[in-house]
Amino acid sequence: MLVTILTIFLLGLLGLSFKVQKVEASGTIYIRADGRIDPSDAPITTVDNVTYTFTDNIFEEIVVERDNIVVDGAGYTVQGIGRGIGRGISLYGRSNVTIKNMEIKSFGCSIYLRDSSNTSISGNKITNNWCSIYLDSSSYNNIVGNNLTNNDDNIFLQSSQYTSISGNKITNNLAGIKAHYHSSYNSISNNHITNNWFVGISISYSSDNSISGNNITNNVYDGIDLWESSNNSIYHNNLINNTSQVITDSVNTWDKGYPSGGNYWSNYTGFDLDYDGIGDAWHEIDENNTDHYPLMGMFSSFNTSYDYAVNFISNSSISHFDFSLIDANQAALTFNVSGDTGTQGFCRVCVPKALINGSYIVKFNGEVITEPQVRELSCSNETHLYLYINYTHSEHTIIITGTTIIPEFPSFLILPLFMMLILLAVIVYRRKHTVRQI
Repeated sequence: MLVTILTIFLLGLLGLSFKVQKVEASGTIYIRADGRIDPSDAPITTVDNVTYTFTDNIFEEIVVERDNIVVDGAGYTVQGIGRGIGRGISLYGRSNVTIKNMEIKSFGCSIYLRDSSNTSISGNKITNNWCSIYLDSSSYNNIVGNNLTNNDDNIFLQSSQYTSISGNKITNNLAGIKAHYHSSYNSISNNHITNNWFVGISISYSSDNSISGNNITNNVYDGIDLWESSNNSIYHNNLINNTSQVITDSVNTWDKGYPSGGNYWSNYTGFDLDYDGIGDAWHEIDENNTDHYPLMGMFSSFNTSYDYAVNFISNSSISHFDFSLIDANQAALTFNVSGDTGTQGFCRVCVPKALINGSYIVKFNGEVITEPQVRELSCSNETHLYLYINYTHSEHTIIITGTTIIPEFPSFLILPLFMMLILLAVIVYRRKHTVRQI
């Protein structure tokens, strides 16, 4: 009886093993310089030798040897044999390669670039690796809109310049973003860097980097650290509840002056007696570093379809943002503010005058408001309108309407519309010409 039970159990395991077989190629997969996929049975397809699309999950390393291509994961996974072993996708001396839309996990390094440029890494989920994205002596690259979680080091730049790291979610890792050893002139912006064990952003032996618009929150040790790294510009970041907000032995710039402002610090204890969204007292980081214009609320920025952004400083959550044209001369800016019911809320909104200029009206929950609930700040200038709005928190809708100089059709639509009109004219002409011939 026991033998029979064991036999059935082992057969069940054998059947299960057949059900979870992996689709894999024989060894490393190459996208060769001549466009071939090697081996040819790898689950990657291309019809033009430009876009290479996954057709199934891949359990091998991939080496790209061809320039000017797109590697599209189409939602499939590249998976290694274990954290800390091998490289998921490698580029050596490559240019103009896009890596997008895939999950990469269980490698030593998920994406590795050496001596490569103009590469775009976007829309990927990267998890359970030693290093997510490693750039070695690689410049002019873009790392945008990736989700990186449960890795050791995440985005690591070594001797790499002019790279944009933007819009990534970097959570629950050992470390967030590192730029080391002469990694200068890079832009680190609008990333969500939270709940990492060591540090959110680390810069060492590197200068002239821009760090702006990032949410750097609840990192166990440091929010930002800078070692032997001067002349970096750090502003419009939200530094919230990091054990140490900043540690540095270098001199750097921590604001963009007035009225643009500096950073939001959750441990800042100053006041805003002139109600402009900027703290009245400086925030001293150490004897050599000072944020001269600390923000009284979190910084947020929303893009419009007209190549202009609207910026907020607020202790409220900003949502349902929209900018639209009412007619050829009028525009409306709409957004919601919310917070803990009964507490005092404010938002300072900075609107480019290209979007709304001249006369304007502010409506709060459908009712027109004026001073003192809304004030135009004296820092308004030829290019930007600054408004300060205060209220008691709950869920509120604010609408700002006014004249605009934005064309009714965005510039990127004008050419297609023009081409459509020409096409319609040609079709009408040919039909008339055909009818006359008949």
